[in-house]
Amino acid sequence: MAGRYKIWLFGVLAVLVFAPMAQHGLGLYKSRPLDGAVTIAPDAQWSMRAWWNGEYQDAKNKYLNDNMGFRPDLVRLNNEIDNRLFRRLHANNVVMGRDGCLYEQGYIDEYTGLEYQKDSIIRRQLIRLRRVQDTLEQLGKTFVFVEAASKAYYYPDKFPRGIRNRRYRTATTYGKHIALCDSLGIQHIDANAWFASQRGKDGKDKLFSLTGTHWSLYGSLLVADSLSRYIELRQNILLPSLYIQEMRYSDVPRYTDDDIARGLNLLSRPPRETLCYPEYDFMYSNPRTTRPKMIFIGDSFLWTMADNKYMRSVSEGWEFWYYNSEVWTAKSGDKPYPMDTYDWKTSLQQADVVVAMYGTINLKTFWDQHSFIEMMYTHFYGNQ
Repeated sequence: MAGRYKIWLFGVLAVLVFAPMAQHGLGLYKSRPLDGAVTIAPDAQWSMRAWWNGEYQDAKNKYLNDNMGFRPDLVRLNNEIDNRLFRRLHANNVVMGRDGCLYEQGYIDEYTGLEYQKDSIIRRQLIRLRRVQDTLEQLGKTFVFVEAASKAYYYPDKFPRGIRNRRYRTATTYGKHIALCDSLGIQHIDANAWFASQRGKDGKDKLFSLTGTHWSLYGSLLVADSLSRYIELRQNILLPSLYIQEMRYSDVPRYTDDDIARGLNLLSRPPRETLCYPEYDFMYSNPRTTRPKMIFIGDSFLWTMADNKYMRSVSEGWEFWYYNSEVWTAKSGDKPYPMDTYDWKTSLQQADVVVAMYGTINLKTFWDQHSFIEMMYTHFYGNQ
């Protein structure tokens, strides 16, 4: 009897050892690739020098580890076990709160004031932004800053227990930013405050999902519509109008509504929730409708404006300066232009509207020397 168990045990171990090898060599089963920022090591290139100094062996080990058979499935199994038993998530700076609500830790840190900068630093940069705004206005251009919504302000009641019980600091980067924009006369749209005020009022038309970090498709369309109304008023023009044909609902997340959950690479499905996916278009409702040249500067929240067709629908020759480090245009396709080699000064001269849009987590990036504020201020004023 004992011998039979040993045979069975040996058979199981043999399968566990040789099955990944067979899968790697023969590709009998197609595993779903891992989601998120996953880098797979390339195969090692042999050379006498690499062999003798050990570089080849190290590179080969990394290649075999990253390309072993069933690796994506085994990673998901390991992640699932760690989450179930220890509440541990294998994703950079991601935490899970009540009802399976997922957050990027940085947004919570901003909400609680942990990364608050000195008042003088924030004031200095926003004074510079006001001067840039004034110069653009004198050149006949419209500038507007949009504070993108933060999930931490929309779902503060779903923070993990330890964070919910934390004593928050009264000052936050976002709060100081808003106060100074108002006092300095900077043209801005506070989408974050409006989103937070709609929590509980939006019903089944949720503006944030539990499993994503960006606003929902419906939320992005509401922001796009408000932005268009503002630009129309400032430029005295008419833009293509948002027309929602039908409100549709699904419990299968689309677009960015599960962008955090996908990166967790778990076996289990995220919590089910009904989300809104409207059928819509941007229509030319008036003969006076026009599409001015617009430059969009900001973080990943602006990708939602590219994906929901807003940029190309309302602007002729639009440009997206992603983090002010690379430039995406209708002509660039899948290969953006590096900002440091791009003729952005000519583009800025030709633009009618400049829109800056950043999430609360990225307001602290404005005092970086590569920020769009520093770049434009230096362009207009030198080292004054």
